[in-house]
Amino acid sequence: MNSPYRTHPALPHVVQAATAKTIPFPAAAAAPPPRPQGPSKLERLVALEGEIRNLPTASAIGLHALNETQALVGHEQAFWIRLDRRGVPKVELASSIARVDAQAPLFRQLVMNLRKAKDLREPVPINLKFSHKQEAYPFEHGFWAPFLDRRKGACFGGILFVRAKAFDEAEVLIAKRLGQTYGHAFLALTPPTLLRKFAVPRWALAAAALVLAVLFFIPVPMTSLAPFEVIAREPALVTAPMDGAISEVIAEPNTHVKEGEVLFRFDDTVLRAEATIAAQKAFVAEAKLAAAQNGAFTDLDAKRAMGELQAEVDLAHAERDYAVSLLNRSVARAPKAGVLVYAAKSDLIGKPVRVGEKIMEVADPSDVAYRIDLAVHDSISLEQSSRVKLFFDADPLRPRAANLFEMSYHATEKAGGLLAYSLKAKPLGEEAQLRIGSRGTAQVAGQQVSLGFYLFRRPIAALRQYLGM
Repeated sequence: MNSPYRTHPALPHVVQAATAKTIPFPAAAAAPPPRPQGPSKLERLVALEGEIRNLPTASAIGLHALNETQALVGHEQAFWIRLDRRGVPKVELASSIARVDAQAPLFRQLVMNLRKAKDLREPVPINLKFSHKQEAYPFEHGFWAPFLDRRKGACFGGILFVRAKAFDEAEVLIAKRLGQTYGHAFLALTPPTLLRKFAVPRWALAAAALVLAVLFFIPVPMTSLAPFEVIAREPALVTAPMDGAISEVIAEPNTHVKEGEVLFRFDDTVLRAEATIAAQKAFVAEAKLAAAQNGAFTDLDAKRAMGELQAEVDLAHAERDYAVSLLNRSVARAPKAGVLVYAAKSDLIGKPVRVGEKIMEVADPSDVAYRIDLAVHDSISLEQSSRVKLFFDADPLRPRAANLFEMSYHATEKAGGLLAYSLKAKPLGEEAQLRIGSRGTAQVAGQQVSLGFYLFRRPIAALRQYLGM
């Protein structure tokens, strides 16, 4: 049903237009700003400074600075840097890097960029456009937050924050504050003398270089080291008198023997049999000759055969004497009195040898010399009577002096495949009796050369061989 009070459709618009000039309508209320989630940067900074004051050691301060400041500064990487006493920056710690190698290209370039700054006492942005490992370093923008010693007004280090984009004003203020806080904490836990890393002064390096340049021209004898062994100067050699195998060794090594004393014996089984057979042949030939002599008075044929039988007797006697001489030579005797020198009995028993092969030596212990094996790569120019200093393995603190008296012309291969020259030296003055076979190290002195050549002889030789000069 239609109501008489039905509102006209245009009435609301008319009322609103009429009242708009007299009754103000309230505007829509603005929404309140969103409340930040978590603590603000100021709150984090205050909390971080409290943590820094509780750090126990100076090394803990560096680790804390690299690992706990990322949320405040927004850096991608940070470097803990100390200055040495010459003012040269040295990278000590780096975030995301376990070990800092000062010679790595990244750290060397960082130091070069820092040294370009006019004054490291001031916090300044650092440009990091350089290549690292043949690839562009991804972080081009850096900010230097220095550590200052207010007592002296000097900088002793700082933190370098780096990232891909530039730092804004708020982050710069926080970085400066962190540099002051960490520098103050480090200053409190470090003695003043250790604030800067040790470095040799430039004048000391220049003086050392000058002194070395002068020392390089000082004449010194060219020396070389080589192993040596005490040997008999003129030993009597005991060689194999015949081909055969040694069956028994009588004399012990390194013992004193008399002239004519039995040293060793050969296996004489065959020799004894041959000597017995030769004796029987001689007996038979003598019997034939005697029978021919008895029948020669009546038998002309027997008389004519006497010359041939006599020749057979002479041949049999020669064979018998040779067999006996071989049997006698199966026993080796000492050619003179002295110390018997050889390795061990077990090395000789059963060993087959050839005639003339060296078996032992009989040496005079009071007449010794030193055999020096100078390796080819250590060879130097030597002369007769060159001085030698000997250091025995058993007594290395008391060197002995000697003079060279014999040098081999050609190098020969020694034990272990060493190619070396054989030198012989004689003791100087009265020496206590030395044990033959003792070993040690000999220092052989040659001609005078400059100290520089003496020190760099091997590099110079290697360079000449490489260049073919």
